Amino acid sequence: LLIKKEVLSKQLCKAGYKGEIKVERSENEYFYRNKIKLFRAEKGLGLKKPASNEVVVIEDCMIAEKDLGRAIKGVQTFVRAQNLLGQLKEVTLKCQGDDVLVWFNFEKDVKVSFQGLQIMLGYGSGIFVSVGKDIPHKVLGAENLTFKENDIDVKMKVNSFRQVNTPVADKLYDLVLKNIKVGDVVNAYSGAGLLTGMIAKKNRCYGIEIGVAEHNDAERLKRDNSLGKMFNFLGDVGRILPKVLSKNIKTVVLDPPRKGCDKRVCEILDNSGVERIIYISCDSATLTRDLQR
Repeated sequence: LLIKKEVLSKQLCKAGYKGEIKVERSENEYFYRNKIKLFRAEKGLGLKKPASNEVVVIEDCMIAEKDLGRAIKGVQTFVRAQNLLGQLKEVTLKCQGDDVLVWFNFEKDVKVSFQGLQIMLGYGSGIFVSVGKDIPHKVLGAENLTFKENDIDVKMKVNSFRQVNTPVADKLYDLVLKNIKVGDVVNAYSGAGLLTGMIAKKNRCYGIEIGVAEHNDAERLKRDNSLGKMFNFLGDVGRILPKVLSKNIKTVVLDPPRKGCDKRVCEILDNSGVERIIYISCDSATLTRDLQR
């Protein structure tokens, strides 16, 4: 944590910030990830070595939630028993409590009976299949993971984005909500709409997302929770942001992917007169670049 803080401090100095940096420690040093992606190897599924495509076969994972660890063992047993390793590309597992969604991505169309795996995983779980870059489709079990987050009812698909460390995500969302100014809010790069929905419990909030599947998830979340102050826009942030900015917009939340914000988005905000920008970043280098812009 001290090393990360030092790196971030040096990065932010480039953008002219030399003030205090607060660090929040994760509650769980181990067994915290709610998602894991496994790749095929000759003798099983595993994780890639750093800066390498070499796969190390694993039977468990010290940072995956314990229910996810149990699912990994079941999937490994099933894949070996069915001789599927030569046909698989990767397997993604996501969990909520003891419910697990498993997504098999194959090189080509394969006929497989997954009933044995579902018995191992439990009937609250779901199994999905895709070929290449196709969208996953359900073959057995649950369609979604269902849970409640800040009084929002969520139905999470196997290919929907979710913060992988649930306790840290709770802290992150609380911090964002505490720093929202009175007035309307824009949530740019809004994904499946969870944060937009949380904000819309009190403030009128405009979510902007370019992904069609994510936008549809956000629209469903709005309907499921009867959020009259939540408005979802489908499209590029740089194109839509100028259309929704107004004197009533007091806060803009930015939650971009690792590559950061488009240059045009920074330029729009720089000239907007918005009172507060809350930037959620997963890469301090692109965060620093955008702050400089």
